[in-house]
Amino acid sequence: MPKIIVDGTTTHFVETGMGDTVILLHSGGTGSAQWTKVFEELGHRCHLVAPDLRGYGHSDGWSDHRLPTLSQEVGAVHALAKRSTGNVHLVGHSYGGSVALFTAKDQPELYDSLTLIEPANFHLLRGGSESDQLLFRLIYHIAMRITDSVASNTQADGLREFVDYWSGQGTWANLNDEAQASLCAKAKIIAYNFFATMCDKTPFSRLTDHGLPTLFIQGENTSPIMERITQKLLAGTRSSRVQVIEHAGHMLPNTHSRIVADLIMDHAARMRALGRTRAAA
Repeated sequence: MPKIIVDGTTTHFVETGMGDTVILLHSGGTGSAQWTKVFEELGHRCHLVAPDLRGYGHSDGWSDHRLPTLSQEVGAVHALAKRSTGNVHLVGHSYGGSVALFTAKDQPELYDSLTLIEPANFHLLRGGSESDQLLFRLIYHIAMRITDSVASNTQADGLREFVDYWSGQGTWANLNDEAQASLCAKAKIIAYNFFATMCDKTPFSRLTDHGLPTLFIQGENTSPIMERITQKLLAGTRSSRVQVIEHAGHMLPNTHSRIVADLIMDHAARMRALGRTRAAA
């Protein structure tokens, strides 16, 4: 598995294919393997790169002596973009969507387009309307349940609530022992992911002024939290549009991989047809 080292931190990644590059950033609790089905759909059409974000796979983890922040993820993504040839399209799902958006606003000149699949920019709900704050308190409760379960070594209790919220009641109980054990091993990293997104202080205007053509992808049956975050970002982002996938929930790359893959490539093709690339800028 190839790797890059940025500021002393090692990030492992998988890649396949040739041509324009699509960088895929996974959701919390998963890893680069989340994109396996998308790789199967698109590996013959472009150059795909999927890193394991901090703490996942063989990538270096978070420091216990430093607060987790989204800024600690961006260096590796930029490095992957710089080593790529042709146009570079950035894609992120959930936590990976938050990282992708933070990365795009940091150095937009490295990328040609942005695709955000239900980005988990929870801090946008903090201090908003009464309904926004209610949603923020709900996600804070889930994050604290996971954090408390790590402290008490009862990870399954916290992760049951986490999994069932995102994928539907009873999903955790239907996972096999191996899948449950894998998630329990990632509980601390998942908690770090939550706090990196909830405690982010990036102003809304900075997150939406990157200037990249942006596609939002949302599941028809997603949670009110993700629907509201997408709604807020869509309203503030120029050159943006949303595509809702019927009968889909939050975990779209897993459950609707073919549709997600086609939407990613369609967005990239639109930018090329309109001349909206770095080379044309």
